[in-house]
Amino acid sequence: MASATRFLLALATTLLTFHNTSAFSVKRLLEAYFPCAALRISQPDWTTTYFEPSLLPSSAQNSTLEELAALARDRNFSCFEKVPGTNHTLQCSTSGYTLVPATRPKYAVIFLAGLYRKGFEAAALPIFPLIIQQDPTMFDELIIHYPLIPFRTITFSQFTEPPLTIGRAWFDLLPPPRSTAPEDLLAAQFDRLGLYRAAQRIDFITRAQHCLHGIPTDRVALLGHSLGGFALLETVMSTDLSPAAAITVSGILPRVGDYLRPNTLPYNPSRRSYNLTMVHATEDDVIPFQFGNASAQILQPLFTSLGGGFRFVAPQGFDHFSKIFFQYEGLYPLIAEALRNGFIKN
Repeated sequence: MASATRFLLALATTLLTFHNTSAFSVKRLLEAYFPCAALRISQPDWTTTYFEPSLLPSSAQNSTLEELAALARDRNFSCFEKVPGTNHTLQCSTSGYTLVPATRPKYAVIFLAGLYRKGFEAAALPIFPLIIQQDPTMFDELIIHYPLIPFRTITFSQFTEPPLTIGRAWFDLLPPPRSTAPEDLLAAQFDRLGLYRAAQRIDFITRAQHCLHGIPTDRVALLGHSLGGFALLETVMSTDLSPAAAITVSGILPRVGDYLRPNTLPYNPSRRSYNLTMVHATEDDVIPFQFGNASAQILQPLFTSLGGGFRFVAPQGFDHFSKIFFQYEGLYPLIAEALRNGFIKN
């Protein structure tokens, strides 16, 4: 009875507080007292929240569970069985792959993949045991979730060979800037609606870890590769999400021209209390190093001015995916350090 009374008093106080401000809304009330209910109500839907011409029809947006399980087996992973070298089990669903620890998880990593053609969704799975093995004690309490994004048509298909016209991507791809010259960056076009949708979706997935596993947002880290790194940087710069850490590999800042225009505010000015780490190899053959370096030059002073930490690492002689993830010995200690610093701080 006493707890119910305290709740009602707190609710009344909140109502009065919100009522006396212009920010009063049912949404804020739900977020304050029923965060999981608010999350379910506001859950973004790929097909109905906004109309995106590049999205395929709902029936063609995903693979079946049987297809995804077969792709995992091709990489020596078995759905619903223990992952070799870890105490984790691989859970599979049409919404993604998840490595679940044997004990109740305390921390989470959300892996944001780049552009994948059909049949390559499981290519990232070998990355996750390599992360866990860096710190078996702490990371035995780590859950790693790899959400699968829908298939869409791709406007600019020359990022891959052979060209890819349909694939999994956080947003549509448009022709990239010709160079890092300011006039070229200012002229570059981006799928702004797709980027907005991606940021909202990542924000939702991150906050959902609290409702699903009891893991607060400040113990959830984001790790993005390639276009997943684009989406990660859009999320941390355009929303007030405050994860434990943010790490990009082979990703760059989208809408970069917006940051060069005077008298504009292309980012969320909220204070940052976490570290952003960017890794971009010098021999990246998909997203050239100079674009990663230009992004870092823009982000470092901006992100640190907002209270966050920033680090840019440029591995010499490595590529976009295979070599940097499976031959660069410095990558996983770097990721583990960023994760530990973020998790321990919180």
